[in-house]
Amino acid sequence: MKVRALLLACLFAATASFAADEPGPPIVRDLLAPPSFFQDSVTKAPVDPRERLADEGITFGKDESIAYDPATSRLFVRANVETIYRLQKLLEAEMRKGSALVALTYGILETSGPLLSDEAAETPSLVSIRVLTTDEQLENLVIRAREAPSGTVHPQSTLTAKLEETTEARIGDALTRNVPVISADASTVEMTLTLLHGPAGADPQIIGETRVAIPSGGSVAIEEWLGKDSWRTRLITALVVDPAGKPLPPRETTGLPGEEREGLGGSLFPGPVPVPAIEKVRDIILPSLQFQETPLLEAIELLKKASIEHDRSLPESQRGIDIRNWHMSPESLAQKPVTLRLSNVPLIEAIREVVSLAGCDYRIEGGSVLVGVFPQRLDLSEAEEIWYAAFLRGTEAHELEEAGKSVEARSKRLQALKLYEALRERYPDFQPKAAAAQVARLKEMIGER
Repeated sequence: MKVRALLLACLFAATASFAADEPGPPIVRDLLAPPSFFQDSVTKAPVDPRERLADEGITFGKDESIAYDPATSRLFVRANVETIYRLQKLLEAEMRKGSALVALTYGILETSGPLLSDEAAETPSLVSIRVLTTDEQLENLVIRAREAPSGTVHPQSTLTAKLEETTEARIGDALTRNVPVISADASTVEMTLTLLHGPAGADPQIIGETRVAIPSGGSVAIEEWLGKDSWRTRLITALVVDPAGKPLPPRETTGLPGEEREGLGGSLFPGPVPVPAIEKVRDIILPSLQFQETPLLEAIELLKKASIEHDRSLPESQRGIDIRNWHMSPESLAQKPVTLRLSNVPLIEAIREVVSLAGCDYRIEGGSVLVGVFPQRLDLSEAEEIWYAAFLRGTEAHELEEAGKSVEARSKRLQALKLYEALRERYPDFQPKAAAAQVARLKEMIGER
């Protein structure tokens, strides 16, 4: 209780008055952080939350505060909405990266002539490296090997690796050692590759080492000249997957430090989703749902697919809900079977039933519905929840406008306007001047009088 009291005291120690030229009133958020996020990557020692976030380009002013409870991985923040938005997106990216795995498929092509390079090197060695970004490029290379004189295509082998986990794959006397690293947006895999020769049981000889970055689902072809009329091409395909082995779509970035801005954020709710803003999970109706001794991890994936299939909102690219487990191992999830049959229920009700049967809980955090076991949540102000929800709608509208989607942008601004108006009606004493200014600004933008 003393720790909790200290955390809350840190949050509410400072107060700030709102001026028209400031980004907005400070609000309080109770966030979940990946358990190792505030640890040194080498020593595993705790690091100061402010210093860790400053390294990511997120800083806090004198009227803002942050406190972290390592026992529950909870982050208590008091800051303006722009700061909280960036922090929310950063944590979301880290959570996604932490649950991502890499499926590595290895293959060997042996030919009497080169497939990638024009001529041999002076001595047998690594000759050429090429990144293949499409299945067609990879297939064409394999076809060329099959059609070449004395061409041999060895059977492929696949293994799954964790982030920065060293793996080895052997085909014949070709041994490949690999350390994959997944990018923050789950779109790219960087690999440190060590190529070795040597029969099983013997000390392998290192013939080369290289570092390569390929898009998820792409491949790298590494060509070696072994001697006269003897060439070998190693193929490695890397695919970013979730713990169930299903491909993870790239998370579109939001301009965080070290990331390229590629367009709209991939999050449907790029921030905590308050009661007035959970229309997405309430409006998606599932006509039928049936699980029979279905492992929870599989049930989560089926719910995610159903959310996309039965979502009728626009734009189509943002349909569905990201539903995933919160730091529970696939083994423990697989041991939680779910048997359930429902008809014509909102998605949120289906989620509640499924997690309840599995002895878990859910939490809407950022752009995701997280499934796991959570500590009791801080009772936050509903007025702050509504303010933040309205801010998120305005942010989405701005991004849509920049992408040339004016109709969708106007729809988001209308949603923001309704939220600000609801805030003024329910909580007339909460930042009245700021709320009135936002209502007037939005009405002007959408052409209402």
